[in-house]
Amino acid sequence: MKKTKTIEELPIDSTILCCNFVNTVYSWKTHNPYDFLEDYQHFIDWCHKLFVADPEYLDRLRELAKRNPADAHSVMEEFRSIREKLHGFISVMAKQEMAKIPKLMSSVNPLFTEMWKNLRLDFNGAIFTPTFNIKPLHLKTPVWIIIKSFYDLLTYMEITRVKECPACGWVFYDETKNGKRKWCNPLNCGTQDKMSRYHQRLRSLND
Repeated sequence: MKKTKTIEELPIDSTILCCNFVNTVYSWKTHNPYDFLEDYQHFIDWCHKLFVADPEYLDRLRELAKRNPADAHSVMEEFRSIREKLHGFISVMAKQEMAKIPKLMSSVNPLFTEMWKNLRLDFNGAIFTPTFNIKPLHLKTPVWIIIKSFYDLLTYMEITRVKECPACGWVFYDETKNGKRKWCNPLNCGTQDKMSRYHQRLRSLND
């Protein structure tokens, strides 16, 4: 991933919402990663970018956060904790360390419990559509949508195709035909990783 500092320039290298949520940190491989979600306003910017919810509803959340800055700050701290849990879980899956998953379930099952509690079905006369309670307006609504994406990833998709970029730690679902995708972005992290290994080989030859 090319290191950037704004939501507008932030690359979207996965088709899975929860993976893109994890990928708002760059890089997970460094001791001092950059957080694109600096505050709740930046989070709403990101939600707009990924069409997480209806734009008008997101704007209402933005105004609610402005009126309640302490609540917005607390919610963002919770979001960062959730993001770290998702990254840890998806990273374990990507590394095929399945023996670690049962221990991690205790950290994510409460997320699913809260998500399901706020999920309902709407019916328009022809089709059923899952939606989340939005009355009264709640600052946490977007994260329930993200957690539903995480649930769908675990239950409906091939977990062997869940990958973690070796260069930056971003996660993604490999949709290539042969399932051999390695990096979040071959043109950025792929090139950097290849160059790094090339220089390592040169150094080893010169030692």
